[in-house]
Amino acid sequence: MKPDFFSAKNIIFKNKYLELYSIVGDFGNFTKEYFVTRMGIRVGIILEKDDFIL
Repeated sequence: MKPDFFSAKNIIFKNKYLELYSIVGDFGNFTKEYFVTRMGIRVGIILEKDDFIL
C-alpha cells in the first residue's frame, strides 16, 4: 500500500555526517510517521509503534 502523499521533512538533527528527520505518510484512512537517517549514500529508516521501535 502506497501513501497518498508524504509531508515535508521535519529535521530533528543534522551535522556534517548525518541527517535525522521525520516524515508523515497519509494513507487516507490513517497516517504513519517515519523516522529517517541519511548518511551520504546510506539511508536508514526507524519504525515506531506505540513508543516501541520495531
